[in-house]
Amino acid sequence: MDKIKNMMLTKVLAIVLTLLILFSAVSSLFVISANATTDDSKTTVYLMTDSTQSPIYMYSWKGEDSSFANGEIVTTTEKESKTLSLWKFSVADKIDGAIFTSENSWKDDDDAYNESIKLSGDVKNKVSQSNLYFELIGKSDLTEKEFSEFKGTKATLIDSTVNAVYGNEVTLVDLSKLSPVGTLKDYDVTYSIFKGDEELVFGKTGELKYTFESSKISDSKVTLTLKAKDIAGNIEECGNITVNLYNKKNFTFSNLKDEQDYNPNGIDIQTISGFDNIVYTVECDENIATIDNGKLIIKNSQNADRDKNIAGVYKIVAKTTVGRENLSASYELTVKRISRTDWAFEEGKNENVNFGQKYSIKLPVDNETNVSYSVDNASKNFVTIKGNELTFTKYTSKSVTVNVKFNGDDFYKEKTATYTVNCILGSLDNIYGYLTIESEGKVKDNDCNKDVTISGEGGCKIAKVDDFDSIDVSHWEDRITLNENIENPKFLVKDSEGVIYKYTSDIRIDKNSPSGEIKLFEGSDISWKDLLTTNIDFTNFIQTIDKDSNVPLCVTAKDDDSNFTSGLNSVQYYVDEPKDITTPLTREELESIESNDWKDTNKQGEYYFVSAPLNKKSVVYIKITDNFNNVTYISTNGLVSETTEPDCEINIANDQDLYKKIGYYNQDVKVNVTDIADKGDLQSGVKSVKFTAKDKNNQEIEIDNNFITSGFENGLTVTIPIKNLGAQVISYEVTVTDICGNQKTKVGTAEVCSVSKFKIDLDDYNDNTQTTVYKKGTADCTVTYITAGEKDIDSQKTSDILRDLIGNKCSGLYANGTVDGQIEWEKDTNNNGCYTAKVILTSNKDYSYEMEELEKVTTKSNLPTNLVFDKTAPKVKVSYDNNIAKNENYFNKERIATVTVDDKNFEGTDNMVTVTKNDKTTDAPKINWTGNKGTVTFDSDGEYTFSIDTEKLMDKSGNKVSQVTYDESLVAKNKFVIDTAAPQVEVFYENNDAKNDSYFNKSRKATVTVTDVNFEGAENMVTVTKNGSTIGVPKISWIGNKGTVTFNSDGVYTFGINTALLMDKAGNRVSQVIYDESSVATNKFVIDKTAPQVTIAYDNNNVLNNKFFGKSRKATVTVTDTNFKGSAKMVAVKATDKDNKEVTAPTIKWNGKVGTFNCSKDAYYTVSVDKAEFVDLAGNKAVVSTEGQKAPYNFVIDGTVPTAKVVVKDTAGNTVGKEKDKFSSNISFKRYTNKKSYATVTYDDKLEKSSDLVAKYYVSEKPVSLSTLKALKESKWKKYSKSVYFTPDRQFVVYAKVTDKANNTKYISSDGIILDKTKPNIDGISPSIKLDTTSNTPKKSIHGYNLYNGDVVVDYQISDPIRNNTCSGINKGSLSYEVKNGNTVTQSGKLTSLSGKITVSASKNNSNNVTLIVKASDNAGNESQSVAKLKIDITRPQISVSYDNNSALNNKLFKDNRTATIVVRERNFDPKKVNVIATADGSNYPVSLSWTTNGQADTDSYEHITTITYSDSKDYTFDINCEDEATNKNSGVNYGTSVAPRDFTVDKVSPQVTVSYDNNSVENNNYYNQDRTATITVNEHNFNAGDVVCNVTSTGATPTLSSWSTSGDTHTATITYSDDAKYSFSFDYTDMAGNKCNTVPTDEFYVDKTAPKITLDGVNYHSANNGDVVGFTLTATDDNGDSNTFETKLQKVELNGKNKDITHLYDADTSNGNEMKYTVGNIDDDGVYVVKCSVKDLAGNSTDSIVVADERGKSVSKDTVEFSVNRQGSTFTIDKNTKSVVDKGYVQKVENNVEITEINPNKIKSVKLQLETSGANRELEENKDYTVKENFSDTSWNTCKYIVKSSCFDKEAEYVLSLETKDKAGNTSFNDTKNPSYSKENIAKINFVVDRTCPKILVDNLESNGRYNTDKQKVNIVAEDENQLSKLKIFLNGKLFKEYNQKQISDNRGQFTLEINSSDDLQTLKVVGVDLAGNSTDDKDNEKVEYKDFLVTTNFWIQYINNTVALVITVAVILLIAGAVTLIIVKKKRNK
Repeated sequence: MDKIKNMMLTKVLAIVLTLLILFSAVSSLFVISANATTDDSKTTVYLMTDSTQSPIYMYSWKGEDSSFANGEIVTTTEKESKTLSLWKFSVADKIDGAIFTSENSWKDDDDAYNESIKLSGDVKNKVSQSNLYFELIGKSDLTEKEFSEFKGTKATLIDSTVNAVYGNEVTLVDLSKLSPVGTLKDYDVTYSIFKGDEELVFGKTGELKYTFESSKISDSKVTLTLKAKDIAGNIEECGNITVNLYNKKNFTFSNLKDEQDYNPNGIDIQTISGFDNIVYTVECDENIATIDNGKLIIKNSQNADRDKNIAGVYKIVAKTTVGRENLSASYELTVKRISRTDWAFEEGKNENVNFGQKYSIKLPVDNETNVSYSVDNASKNFVTIKGNELTFTKYTSKSVTVNVKFNGDDFYKEKTATYTVNCILGSLDNIYGYLTIESEGKVKDNDCNKDVTISGEGGCKIAKVDDFDSIDVSHWEDRITLNENIENPKFLVKDSEGVIYKYTSDIRIDKNSPSGEIKLFEGSDISWKDLLTTNIDFTNFIQTIDKDSNVPLCVTAKDDDSNFTSGLNSVQYYVDEPKDITTPLTREELESIESNDWKDTNKQGEYYFVSAPLNKKSVVYIKITDNFNNVTYISTNGLVSETTEPDCEINIANDQDLYKKIGYYNQDVKVNVTDIADKGDLQSGVKSVKFTAKDKNNQEIEIDNNFITSGFENGLTVTIPIKNLGAQVISYEVTVTDICGNQKTKVGTAEVCSVSKFKIDLDDYNDNTQTTVYKKGTADCTVTYITAGEKDIDSQKTSDILRDLIGNKCSGLYANGTVDGQIEWEKDTNNNGCYTAKVILTSNKDYSYEMEELEKVTTKSNLPTNLVFDKTAPKVKVSYDNNIAKNENYFNKERIATVTVDDKNFEGTDNMVTVTKNDKTTDAPKINWTGNKGTVTFDSDGEYTFSIDTEKLMDKSGNKVSQVTYDESLVAKNKFVIDTAAPQVEVFYENNDAKNDSYFNKSRKATVTVTDVNFEGAENMVTVTKNGSTIGVPKISWIGNKGTVTFNSDGVYTFGINTALLMDKAGNRVSQVIYDESSVATNKFVIDKTAPQVTIAYDNNNVLNNKFFGKSRKATVTVTDTNFKGSAKMVAVKATDKDNKEVTAPTIKWNGKVGTFNCSKDAYYTVSVDKAEFVDLAGNKAVVSTEGQKAPYNFVIDGTVPTAKVVVKDTAGNTVGKEKDKFSSNISFKRYTNKKSYATVTYDDKLEKSSDLVAKYYVSEKPVSLSTLKALKESKWKKYSKSVYFTPDRQFVVYAKVTDKANNTKYISSDGIILDKTKPNIDGISPSIKLDTTSNTPKKSIHGYNLYNGDVVVDYQISDPIRNNTCSGINKGSLSYEVKNGNTVTQSGKLTSLSGKITVSASKNNSNNVTLIVKASDNAGNESQSVAKLKIDITRPQISVSYDNNSALNNKLFKDNRTATIVVRERNFDPKKVNVIATADGSNYPVSLSWTTNGQADTDSYEHITTITYSDSKDYTFDINCEDEATNKNSGVNYGTSVAPRDFTVDKVSPQVTVSYDNNSVENNNYYNQDRTATITVNEHNFNAGDVVCNVTSTGATPTLSSWSTSGDTHTATITYSDDAKYSFSFDYTDMAGNKCNTVPTDEFYVDKTAPKITLDGVNYHSANNGDVVGFTLTATDDNGDSNTFETKLQKVELNGKNKDITHLYDADTSNGNEMKYTVGNIDDDGVYVVKCSVKDLAGNSTDSIVVADERGKSVSKDTVEFSVNRQGSTFTIDKNTKSVVDKGYVQKVENNVEITEINPNKIKSVKLQLETSGANRELEENKDYTVKENFSDTSWNTCKYIVKSSCFDKEAEYVLSLETKDKAGNTSFNDTKNPSYSKENIAKINFVVDRTCPKILVDNLESNGRYNTDKQKVNIVAEDENQLSKLKIFLNGKLFKEYNQKQISDNRGQFTLEINSSDDLQTLKVVGVDLAGNSTDDKDNEKVEYKDFLVTTNFWIQYINNTVALVITVAVILLIAGAVTLIIVKKKRNK
C-alpha cells in the first residue's frame, strides 16, 4: 500500500516537475523572441497631421481582425533584414493614400513618427474608427541597409510668390498641389521650408503654413527655400518661395475728399497705395451703386427704397487679401444732389386721349419711377389720375396741362416737366358689334311706341347723355332701357378697351297715347278726358242752346310731351245711343268697331267738332290716333237733353189772422213751396230750389238753407228771419231748376216788424283776447232783454223770442231755464225796461258756435268769437301706408303709420304714441303731428312695436280717446319687422365630372346656402325643370339656411335660383347668386343613363287596301334621347309613279332629335332604314322601332280624287243640259225635255287604273247639298255599270260618285232636268218677304221703344210659296227697297238676291221716324212688300252751362253766391244719365236737379234746363257729362263767357302769420353756434306764395326762403341760416283777396358754427426732426375770437414715459381777440414732445384740435401734436444672458435667445441683422431667425427689442452679430458703435465662440500594458484644440505629474515630451486637456487619454515576473523536463 502511495506521489511530482520544466522552456523562448521582434498580433499605426492641423487621429488594430486588415505582417528572425509591409488605406471608400509599416524599433533619424500618414483636409473630418480600413496591397523585401539608403521621390516646386501679413498665418506651399512621380508618391518624403539655415516649418502632405513676425523679420520681401527629405535622410532642394510682407496698419485711406457732386458718369473715389489686388466696393441699399475703374457709378437712384437709403451718403470700402488675411478699409462719401438736365419734354409736345380711356402718362426719361403726376387746377374737374394713368371723366374741349414731376432723390433735385393732352371723342357711325337696339313696339325702323333697350356688345358699356358738350359719366351700364318719349337720344359708348365714342341715335320713342278733352262747348268747364269705366249715368242733363239742333260738342286733342311726340294722325268719333243699357263700351269693343264706322270730326281752329242728339240719350266716343299708332279713347258719360221748365206753388205759412190783425209779421216769415215738379216727356228732374229774400233797400236777407237740392218732393218751408229789419216790406222769390238747367221763378212779398234787442254775456268770460272757449257740455250765460219802451214783458214770449234768437244764430244751441222750460226774468229795480235771466247754453251735439253772429243781432256782448261745445271723446284711427306683409309681419320696405284723430279740437304730442325698436325706445322713431294726423316712419331695419297711449291722448276739452280703430286692410298693426336687406346665395355642386361640357352619368347634388337673418327656405325658391317641365322634378330640401337638390333620374335639367321667389321673410329677393368656382354646368345639364330609342311614326295610319292612304303621310323619326344628333342618312325615301318611274322623293329634315319627311305627293313610296349605329352623347346604341305603324316601309299616297263626268241625253241623242264634271249645290230646273233620257258617267284616276275605281249614282227629284249627299246611306246609291234611263213627267238630278282605293271620292251632279209632257197651271200666290233687325243690339228707351245709335242692318229673306207642288218663282228683277226719314226717301235700290242684308245709314236717317220698305214680285206678277219702323239717334247731347256771377278776383275768387244754369239739348233725353260732378272743399257736393224743358220734342234741339246755386264760402269744382237714351255721350260742355266755371272759391278771412325758430340756445345775447331755421306759418285758405314779402340781410351769403309746403289751409316755409354771418329778418303778406296779415316783428342775430382754427407751423405731426434748429408757432384764429380762452401746453416725454410740462419756458403773444400766438424758437434736447392747445369763441364754439401738416405734408387735425427731436440716433443694450455669453467668449452652447434692445426717440425705419459665422456672413430673416418687439408711440420713446433665436448659434463656430438700423430722422446706428449723445456706455458688440469639441491629445511611445526595457521612457504628448486650450494636466500613477497653463500650451504649440523613470511596479499615465469653452477630455469616456499597467525597467527578473506568459511557459518546461527525467528513471527501474 505504501509502495502504491509512493508511486502515485512520484507520478504527481513528475507531472508537476514536467509542467514546470515546460513552462520554463516556453518562457525562455518567448523572451528571446521578444527581444528580436514586435508582437505580431498587434501593430500600431499613427495617423497624424502636421503641427498646424488639428485634430490628430491615432488608431490601433489587431492584424488577425479581418475587418481591419486583409493579410499579415511577415516578420523574420534574420538580423540583417526586415520585412516592410506596404499598406493602403481608405476613408469612406475613397482611396486616399498609402503607408509603410515596420517594427516598433525601426526609427528614423530624429527618432519620431516613423510610421505616419497625413489626411487631406476634406477627409480628416470624416474619419472615425468605424470607417477607417487598411488593406495589405504588396510587400517589399529590403535589407536594413537598403532601407536606410532609400531615396523617396521628391516633388519639384516652381518658384512662387506669396503675400503675407505680419502676425497672420500664411500658406507658403500646398504640397497636395505638387506632382511627385512614382508609385509611392510623397509619403516617403518630408518637406521643410528654410530661411537660410533656419527651418521654419515642415510636413509631408497638405499645406505648409507660417506666421511672420515683424519683430523677427523686418524686410518687406524675403526668399525661402523648399527642401525634401526622405526616410533615409536624403535632402534635396525643390524650389524657392518669395514672400512679400505687408503691414496691415498701412491699409487705409488718406487725403480724403468726402463730399462731391453727383455725376451720372461716375464720381472719382480715393484709393490706397502700397498694396496689390485691391478691390473697391460701395455699401448702399438695393445695390444702387457700384465701383468701376476708380469711379463710383450710381445706378438709377430712384429705384432705391427711400426708407432704406442713407440719404446722400455712400460708404466706399477697399478690400484685399494678403496671404490669409483679409484687409479692409472704408470712408464715407457724401454725394450732393444736382439738377437733372434730361427731365424735359420736347417743345410743343401734345397728345390726344380718347375720352374715358386709361392713358399712361409719358415720362421725359423712360422707366423713371420716382415721379408724381398732376394737372392744372382748372382741369381737375375733368381729369382723374390714378398712379400714372390719366382718365378724362368729363369731356372738355380745353387742353389739359400734365405735370410730370420728378420728386427728387438722394442725387437729383425736384423738377417738373409738362406737356398737354386733348380729350377727343370719336363718333360711332356704325353700331354693328357695339350696340343692339331692341323693342317690341317698332313702328318703322327705330320709330317705336314701346320701351327700347340698347345693349352693349363685345364688352361695350353705354351711358346716356343730354349733350356732348359737358359730359360727366359716373355710371356705365351694360344696357339701357328707354322708357320715356325721346327723339334721337345721345349716348356715350365705351368699348372693352375703355375708348369712349359719341353716338347720336335715330331712335324715336312715343309711348304716350295722345290726350284729348270733350267739352260741351268752347270754353266750357264741363269736359271728359278719359274713357268711361263706370256704368253710364244718364243724369248728365244738358240744356241745349239751340233747341232746334243737336247738342254741339267740341273736342280738343293733342299729342304732346316735353321730350318728343310723333304728332296727331287722326281724331274720329262714334256716337252710341244705348237707351237703357248702362254699360259703356270698353276699349276692346271700341277697337273692334269697323274703321268706316268711325267718323271724321270737323276741325275748325283748335277744335274738332262733333254733335250729340238733342232730346235723346247718347254717349260720344272719341278716338285719337298719333303717328306712332298710339290710340286714346275718351268718352262722355250719358248725355240727355230736354227743354221743358219745371214748376211750383208758393204761400206764406205764418198765422194769417195775426197778420191781418196787426198788418205785419213779427216773427220770422215761413214760406211754403209746394207742387215742385219737372215737366215734359224727358224729365230730367228738379235739381234745386233757391229761395231769395230782400229788404226794402234791395239788400239780400240772409236765410239758412236757402238753396235746397234734396228733400223737396213733398214740398218745403223756408223761413225768412226778420230780426233787425224793423218795420218794412220785404220781397222774396223761389227759383226751381231742373237738372237740364231749365228754371221757373215765382215771387212774393211780406210786411214785417222787429225792434226789441237782447244782450248776452258768457259768465266767467272776461278775456277779450281769447277767441275760442272750449266746454264739455254747458255754458252759463246772463241774458238782458231790452224792450222797445214797454214797462212789462210777457215772460213766456220773451223767453221764446230769446230761444228763437239764440236758435237762429247758433243752430243747435238751446236756452234752458227752469225745469218747466220757463226762463225766470228779473226786472231791473230802476224799472227802465231791462230784464235779466240766467240761461244755460247747452248743445245736443258737438259744435263750434260763432258768437259774433249772435252779437250782430244784440247789443255788444261779452262773448268770445267762438264757443265750442265738445262732449265727444276723440276717436283714433290707425292706418299704415304699407300693408304688404310677408309672413304676417315682415316688411321689406319702410312703413309709415298714420294716426288720425277724429276730433275737431285736438292737438297732438309725442307721448300719445309708444314705439319701440328692438325692445328699446331710445332708437325708436317719434311721431310727427300735422294737425289731427300724426305719422311715424319706420325706415330702418329692426323689430318694432307700436301702440296708442289712451290715457295721454285727449282733446282740448279734456275728453280722452274713446276708441282706437285700425284700418280693416291693416296687417301687423302692433308688432312687425322691417327687413330691407337682400339675401345672398351661394350654390355648390358635388358632382362636376361632366361629359361634353354638361352631360353627367351619375347623380348630382346642388347645395344652396343663403346668407340672411330672416330667411326660411321654401320649395319654390329654386326653379328646377326636367325636360322642360316642373312636374316630377326633385325638390329642394331646406335645413336652416342650406338647401339641397338631388338629381337622380335621367333628364335635361335646368336649375336656377328663383330670384323672384327666393326671399327672406320680409320678401327681400336675392341680391346676388354666386356659383362655386369648381362647379360646372351650374344652370343647365343632362343626366343620361339610358340608351336612346329611335321610332318611326306616321301621322296618318288610316290605311286602305293594305297600303293606300288618301292623305299625305308625315313620318317623324324620333330619337327618345335628348342627347342624340340626327343624320339625313339614317332614313331614305324612294317615290315612283304608277308606271314605276322614279319621281322626286322627300328628304328627311332634322330638327334637333326629331327628323321628319313628308310624303305629300301622290306616288308609290319605299322607306328604307340605314342600319348604322346610332350613338348618343353618352355612347348608348339606339333601337329602331315602327311598332303600331301601318305599312311603314311600302305604301301609296293617293290624295287626288278621280276625274268624272256626267251627261244627260235624250233618246234622240240630244244633250239635255251640259256635260258636268263637278258638283253643284245651286241647281235650277231649267233643262227641259219631253223625251225619254239617259245619264252616262265616265271616270279615270291619276294614279290608279280605271278598273280599280268604283262608280255609283243617285237620282233625286230636287237638289241636295253635298253634305246631304255624303250622308246618304250606301243602300241609296246604286253601282254604275252602264247608262241610266229616265221617263218623262218628272224632274230629277243625277248625282254620281267615283271612289279609288284610297277612298278619294269624286262627287258630280248633272243639271236639273225636267221631263215634262204636261201643260202648266197659273200661279196666283204672292211672294213672301221677311225682315229681321235682331242682328243689331238696340238701346231701350225709357219710353219702351228701341233706339239705334248707328247704322241698322236688316236681314231680309224673300221666297215664293209652293202651292200644289209648284210655284212660278221670284222675279229677281222686281226686288227693291227704300228707306224714308219721315216722308223723305234717303236710301233706295235693287236687291240682287232672295236673302241678304240691308244697311240703314244712321247718318242719313238720324231720326226717330225711319221706315224701311222691301218689295218683290214672282214670275206670275204677284207683288208683295214688308215695312220696318226704326228710331236712330247718333247725335250727342249738347250741354251748356252759364253763371249769373262772373265777377272774380284773381281769376277764381268770388264774394257772392253763384248760380249755374245747365241746358242739355237732346232728342232722347234721360235725366238719370246727366252726371254732375261737384265738390266743396274737396268733398262731394251733392246736387238735386229739377229739370224743365224748352223747344220741340223729338228733335235734337229739344232743351232740358236746371240750375245749381253755390252760396257757402268754400272751394268748388264742377263738371258735368250726359248720355242720351241711345248711349250717345256729350262731347264737351259749352260754358260761354262764364269765368272760372269749373273751379272757383269764396274767401273772406285774413291770413295769420307766426314765426318760430328751432334753435334758441343763445350765447352772449345774440350768438348761436348751430344752424337756425325759422319756420314761417301762414294760415290762409287762398294762399299765393308769390305775394309773400320776406326780407333777409346777411353779412355773408344771404339765405333764401324755401318753397312753401301746404297742409290744408296751413302753409309753411323755412329759412335756414346755415352760413356764419350776421342776419336780419322781416316778413309781410297780403292774401289773394287783399287781406293783410298780422304784424311780424323784425329779428337780428349772429350764426357762428365755425370753431376757432388752431394751426401749428414749424414741425409736422409725428415728425422726426434732426435739424440744428427745431421750433414752432401755434396760431389760433376766429372771426369772433375770445383771447381770454386761449390756452397752450408744451410737454416733454421722459424715458420713463411721464410727461414734463415745459410750457413756461416760452412766451405767448396775444395780438387781439381774433388771432393768438404761442412761439417756441428752438428745442435743444433730443426727445419726444407733445403740444396741446384750446380756445373758445363768443358763440361758444370751442376746439382743442390743431391743424398741422403730417409727415407727407398733408394737413390733418389732431387734439395733440407729437413730434420728436432726434439728432443723435439710437443707443443699444444687451440682456444679462447675452452679456454673460459675450463676456465668456467661449461657450459650449447658447442656452437663451440673444436679445438686443434699441432705444430711439423715433420709429425705426429699417433693420439689418447680420451674423458672421467663422468668416461667412448672412443676413438674418425677420420672423424666421429673429423677432422684433417694438413698443412705439409717437407720444413716447421708441423701444425695439431684437430677439435672435438661440438655434442660430447651434453649430460650433465663431459668431459675430451686427445690427444696423435707420430711424425716421435718417440717423443710422450700429450696435457696436458708441453714441456720443448719451452718457451711459451703449456699445453692445456681440462676438463669441460656440465649441463643444473636446481637445485632441496624442501620446506617442506609450501604451497600456506596454513593457519598456529602459531606464527612462520618453513619451511625446501633442495637445490641440480647434480654438485654444486653457490648461493641460498630466497625472502619473494617480498624482499630478505636470500642469501647463494657456500661455505655456500656446508657446509650445501643444507639444510636450515627458520622461517616465523606471520602476519595478506597473505604472499609469493620464492626460487631461481643457479648452476655453470648458470641454474636457476627462468628461467623456471615449475622449479620455489614460495608459494603464505599463512597465518601465531594465531589471530582467522584474520584467519576467510581470510577464505572465513567460512564467507559465517556464513552469510548463520545468514540469515537462522533470516529468521526462522521472519517466526515464522509472523506466530504468522497471527494466531492472
